[in-house]
Amino acid sequence: MHYFHTRLKVLILALCSASLLLSGCQREQPTPQAQSESNTASSAASSAAPITPVPDPAYYWVELGPDNLTLARAIMLNNNCPAITVDGTSFPMQPRGTASPPGFSAITVCEYPLPAATGSAAINQLPLALPSAAPTRIVVLGDTGCRVKGSDIQDCTGQGTGEKWEFAEVAASVAAVKPDLILHVGDYHYREYGSCDSNCIQANIGYTWTSWQADFFAPAQTILQTTPWLFVRGNHEDCGRAWKGWFYLLDPQPLASDPWQQTNCPDYTDPYQVMLGSQQVIMMDTAVIPDDYAADPNPAAVTRYAGEFNTVEAMSSGQASTWLATHRPIWAVASFTDSSGNPAIAATDLTLQQAIAQSNTTQLPNPPVDTLLTGHIHLFEMLDFDDNRPTQLVFGGGATELDPGITDQLLQDNPSVLNELGITRQQLQVLHNISFGVLEKMPDSCGWTVNVMAKQGQSIDSFKIGC
Repeated sequence: MHYFHTRLKVLILALCSASLLLSGCQREQPTPQAQSESNTASSAASSAAPITPVPDPAYYWVELGPDNLTLARAIMLNNNCPAITVDGTSFPMQPRGTASPPGFSAITVCEYPLPAATGSAAINQLPLALPSAAPTRIVVLGDTGCRVKGSDIQDCTGQGTGEKWEFAEVAASVAAVKPDLILHVGDYHYREYGSCDSNCIQANIGYTWTSWQADFFAPAQTILQTTPWLFVRGNHEDCGRAWKGWFYLLDPQPLASDPWQQTNCPDYTDPYQVMLGSQQVIMMDTAVIPDDYAADPNPAAVTRYAGEFNTVEAMSSGQASTWLATHRPIWAVASFTDSSGNPAIAATDLTLQQAIAQSNTTQLPNPPVDTLLTGHIHLFEMLDFDDNRPTQLVFGGGATELDPGITDQLLQDNPSVLNELGITRQQLQVLHNISFGVLEKMPDSCGWTVNVMAKQGQSIDSFKIGC
């Protein structure tokens, strides 16, 4: 649940393909500033492979945002934003902000808001995937990066000794599904600090563009180009971690003034709604919860989130069906390793639960809020309730190191966990797999079929949500 700036760097980036960035294409050493940010050591990469040029834009996609915003984004390896062709007419894309954040000067992020009635759009003759007015197949995934945090080192390249990182395989399986939309529920960046495995590139560790590229953009390149996205901020993108990359690369909202000063990083951003035909999704930022899992939640955080739940109530009023998409689950079983190295479990999230209890309605109104789509816990969970709470789905097994399995024995040994959540064992479904969800609209119904898919793309469970 748990992170150059010369022309030479641009030339090097242009020579390294997305896949080679993960497997050993050499780079110049980071500047002292980048070294400070990434806590980097010397590169341990040694593999040699044919060099394939990276196109410019290196990455491009369409994402949805507040106020029915459809936003085209492009990551350029030079300082110039390209033109975008919209329905045959050319328009200049604009740089995102007046300057790149520290550690990102090798790239320029460009954007252009697409009109609602756009029929076609392209950047440098590369066609953009435009959103469906009413998507019927939606992929949900979360917690996708490769963990490098001190001594906790995942196998990022397939050549190391930790748990193998398989986001590229997940992304290929997502592409095969051909979704109308992809919803990522947060935690893209996991390469924070420490020494990576023997075949990894040390410059890819830290809160810089090379790390973001290796952790998310390179393996997700195809599905970024072929499918529109919704992005949720995770706790790995909070103001103590990978926030610069989040706000520069993925956040759909305009940048604040002087955005790269640490003191200007917003701990909280306001909820917003996205209409997908008759299905509404409310996007809620739960990246920051001080003293999470504490017995007594932080009062200021409870008050803040209570206000956000009031906003959720107002946004959902009058809607037929609403999903609440956020990073942290409101009701779930967290699994972890205790101080003695043994598997342990706990109920979560008390801060959000108390915030709901202090909101205007003291509950999430169901209907219309019938489903919670979250991540944060590194496995899949579904919780159903006898009372008026919406179904809780956790899609946190997107590729990062899995949390310890939640066994029947652990649940029997810790009966207070299910009691605190107000459920029985039969109301908790847990899958300890690298996985993602495929939500398919049921014909002539407001309900959806949910297929939980393994990394290879086969269904491992299926059920229905909604009315």
